[in-house]
Amino acid sequence: MGIFNKLVKEAVESEDYDFEKLAYSFARSIISCLKNKNLSQKDLARKLNVSEAWISKVLSLSLIHISEPTRH
Repeated sequence: MGIFNKLVKEAVESEDYDFEKLAYSFARSIISCLKNKNLSQKDLARKLNVSEAWISKVLSLSLIHISEPTRH
């Protein structure tokens, strides 16, 4: 098995991978629902009685966290 395949296998089997995958899936699902219902983040924030900034932060962190490489 090549080094790249070994690294991918190790990453996929880690607990962090499961968490990141869940966070990404959550954010994508929320964004998809908003688009399907023609709602904005502001509309969602109003319905949940939270700030628009909080909604933006939660969705951004979920998407950015998984797309950025880990920095050591």
